[in-house]
Amino acid sequence: NSLLIVTWDEDDNVHGNQIATIFVGPMVKKGQYSETINHYYILRTIEDIYGICHVGGDTISPVVPITDCWLKPSITGNSTVCNGNSTTLTGFGGTCCGTTYAWSSGQTTTSISVSPTANTTYTVTATTGNYITTATATITVSASPVATFSTSVNGSIITCTDASTVSSGNIMQWSWNFGDPNSSTNLSSLQSPTHTYTATGTYTVCLTATASDGCANTICHTVSITATAVNEFDTYQALLRKHNL
Repeated sequence: NSLLIVTWDEDDNVHGNQIATIFVGPMVKKGQYSETINHYYILRTIEDIYGICHVGGDTISPVVPITDCWLKPSITGNSTVCNGNSTTLTGFGGTCCGTTYAWSSGQTTTSISVSPTANTTYTVTATTGNYITTATATITVSASPVATFSTSVNGSIITCTDASTVSSGNIMQWSWNFGDPNSSTNLSSLQSPTHTYTATGTYTVCLTATASDGCANTICHTVSITATAVNEFDTYQALLRKHNL
C-alpha cells in the first residue's frame, strides 16, 4: 500500500516547458493529467495524506492537494446471498499509508462478515489523513427453501414424499441420500422416490432441496428397517423341502 512520487526540479518558467511528475501505487488511477502542479502542490498532497500540519501554513496561495489521480474507494464481495448465509465484504480505497475504514454496520476492519435477512446497503468510509471517501454496496438476499419430507416404511421399502417449500421461485432440484452407501440406488434426484434396503437397521435419510435462485436447504430423518426383502424363489424352495416335495 505504498506510494512513490517521482518529480524533477521546477523549470525556469519558460512558456511551454513542462516538468513531468509520476505517481506510482495501487491507489493511483492510471492516466495522464494535464493540470498544472508544482512542488507546493505535491507537498500539500503528502501533508494531507498523512494528516500533518501544513509547512509554512497557507501563505503561498493557492496551494491545493492533488486529488483527481486516486482510485475511488470500492467494496468487493458477493452481491447476492442466500437467506441465512453470510458473505464477506472488503473495502478498498483511500490514497495511501494507514487508511482506516468505518462501516455503516459499526465495524472498523478492512473486511467484514455480514448475514443480512433482507436487501441491505452497506457503506464504508475510507479515511487517509485529511482525505475522506466513501463507497456503497447493496447485498440482495435470495429466499432459501425449507426442505421437508415425510416417510412411510413397508417392510424393507421406504417411500419418501417431498413437501419442501420456498417463498419465491420454485424448487428445481431434489438430492436424496438414503444412508445406504453399499446400495447402487443410495442416491436419487426424483422428487418423491422409493428405496429398498437389504439389511435391517437404523438409517439416516437426507434431502437437499435447491430453489431456482440456487439457494439450498438440507434436512435429515432417521428410519428403522426391521424387515428385509424376501427372495421368493428361496421361499418356494424352503416350502418344498419342508414338505419333502
